Amino acid sequence: MENNNKNITKEDLSKALTEVRKAYRLIYQFQDQMLKLINYIGSFYSLKFYGWWQKFSAKLPRPQSIFLYKWAWDWIPMYYSEFIFQ
Repeated sequence: MENNNKNITKEDLSKALTEVRKAYRLIYQFQDQMLKLINYIGSFYSLKFYGWWQKFSAKLPRPQSIFLYKWAWDWIPMYYSEFIFQ
């Protein structure tokens, strides 16, 4: 998909967006499996889920205070997180 003239074609854009969708699906599948594993571990040890914190990015804003200028990593909160059980 290399295009040195800085004009992206519809085909290039379509290919790039297809790859982005694939990446998001992969992230979703990973996070889904991690949540199932975390839930299993908590259940195995009879622990109650208390909460989770993002360790790498800033906290996500509440819906009424969304800031679109935030660092893009802040929108991928499970990248590096801590899950707390009691």
